[in-house]
Amino acid sequence: TNEGLLHENDVRRLAGLGTFIRTAFADNIAPEAVITADSESEGCGICNTAEDSYDSFYMPASDKAVIGLKFGKPEQLGYLVIKENIRMSQRVESFSVDIGENGNYKEIYSGTVIGYKRIVPLGNIAADCLRIRITDSRTAPALSFIGVYRSGSHTIRN
Repeated sequence: TNEGLLHENDVRRLAGLGTFIRTAFADNIAPEAVITADSESEGCGICNTAEDSYDSFYMPASDKAVIGLKFGKPEQLGYLVIKENIRMSQRVESFSVDIGENGNYKEIYSGTVIGYKRIVPLGNIAADCLRIRITDSRTAPALSFIGVYRSGSHTIRN
């Protein structure tokens, strides 16, 4: 405002955004899932993506990878968060995300780079499994974190 203060409408919108972010990313169900990868480099297993840290990471044996997450039951999926270990450079050039029910998959998203962090909206789809396919990368990708967030009642309110 002219007085150097934030307008009350802006304060309300920012508070709503904060509530949305805290709610949408509150319930990471990836640690509860059975997570698999089609290949792993020695000492760089897929289990290293459970913690959001650059100190450990997953690296496949080639420049492509298929990562699967199997949940114990169908879940309402809100968002997928993937992070590359950016200390080792941005490597992923393209990837796809599939959701499945009883092992039958359907592609729901394809994208280019992941970089520091890619948030993929999953549209509150019910599924018991999710698959990430790294389809092209400059060299073997190094993923530092994978999170799958259960959808909740999160909307931005005015």
